[in-house]
Amino acid sequence: MHFVNSAYSIYLNTKYGRSGHLFQGRFKAILVQAEIYARTLAKYIHGNPVRKGMVDRPEQYPWSSCQDYYGMRKSPSWLNLSVIMSSFGNSRELLRGEHEKYLRTADDSTLEKNLRKASRVGILGDDDFIDRIRRTYLKDRMENPDEELCELRRLRVRPELARIEAEVGGEAGEGSRLAKKCTIFLAHKHANYKLKEIGEFFGISPTAVSVSFRRTAKEIISNETLRRIVEMVGARLSEVGEEPKKGLKV
Repeated sequence: MHFVNSAYSIYLNTKYGRSGHLFQGRFKAILVQAEIYARTLAKYIHGNPVRKGMVDRPEQYPWSSCQDYYGMRKSPSWLNLSVIMSSFGNSRELLRGEHEKYLRTADDSTLEKNLRKASRVGILGDDDFIDRIRRTYLKDRMENPDEELCELRRLRVRPELARIEAEVGGEAGEGSRLAKKCTIFLAHKHANYKLKEIGEFFGISPTAVSVSFRRTAKEIISNETLRRIVEMVGARLSEVGEEPKKGLKV
């Protein structure tokens, strides 16, 4: 059976230009601030088959819930329409009218940008909403996340690059070569900064950032001083809502 599955995966990957296992990756769920995004997301999701040219109208696509919201069929027992319908004042006429208007006039660039950001942290909402969820429900889990919840680390308050540099400088000496490579390593590994963002901060290319990160990752295994600085500053940066602390210079 394993051989058959592997062969079928290879066949599909070759035919459709994909890669990896047939069923790989986890389902991506996002917590949504309903009062801001429920209406827009409903229209966006139901409009996807129209934008992709699969159908002319959203209710023509049988594999979405649009027909259920339009009242065109009996909804399955597991489908809860109440949240979305309440955002439209429980009016199917309003929901249908806004869907049609949305497909004629909508610019989805802002929503798509917000969705890309939300996919990284698992929450779609304004800064106050994200902070409230993080502090109220997720603080304890973020301190000791298990393997299934590793994405929660992204919900930490991300320290500014200048703060990371200052924290490292207090340990490794401000402006030193050691401080720079520790800052690059911590910014990318512990604070999830992109190579481009770090490069812009230091005035170097993303490639140079990548090279520095890889070299530090190898060196940290045998360099006790480097490892101590990274562990010490990394622990402080991981403290939720903690103010910067000054370290001792070495």
